[in-house]
Amino acid sequence: MPYIVKEIAAGMKTLVYRGDRDIRIHSAFDPVTEASRAVESFSPGKKGFIVILGSGLGYHTAALRAKYPDRMLIVVEKDPEVIEIARREIPDNISGTITITDVDDLSSVFEDIDISGFRGFSVFTHRPSYLLDPSFY
Repeated sequence: MPYIVKEIAAGMKTLVYRGDRDIRIHSAFDPVTEASRAVESFSPGKKGFIVILGSGLGYHTAALRAKYPDRMLIVVEKDPEVIEIARREIPDNISGTITITDVDDLSSVFEDIDISGFRGFSVFTHRPSYLLDPSFY
């Protein structure tokens, strides 16, 4: 398992990727504030869907859901293990989202969505997740 969950001083959790070197997926001090700041500068315009590239523990997903409660959130995460960890550790952060971990998931997503009122989508990139594998995202 290349990921470890660490509890930080504030009682929150952070995710670390263990590879050739450790890579923090979230702030080691305050991942909620970090996510809120990232979401502050994001605007989906009038788009009805927000595609989130990278999951981590979902702090940014929870911030997006709070700021845009009327939008459909679709999380694209390369590593299914990250989604499993997020669901186990902080399930509320990614609840109510559609998750895609494989190209084969796309067809089932579109089967379940009413696209009659489709107003387009915007993309929010979780930079630490993206940097683990830019070619995937």
